[in-house]
Amino acid sequence: MTAPAEAQSGKAAVPCRAFPIPPASALSYEAYAGCACYACAKPLTTGAVLVGRAHGMQGAHDLGTDVYACL
Repeated sequence: MTAPAEAQSGKAAVPCRAFPIPPASALSYEAYAGCACYACAKPLTTGAVLVGRAHGMQGAHDLGTDVYACL
């Protein structure tokens, strides 16, 4: 995914949590582990918000994980 961009009209950027959650297989290693924002890949240290769950399966194994976004 690409990082949120600043709007041309001077409005605030779209928050990362507004982006749709990709499948678990499309997340980076850091985002899958919960260490980085799923939308912009910014490292999460404080102020992260739980956005939802990325779903994924490999055969009988559930690869789903919680995803976090920066503020």
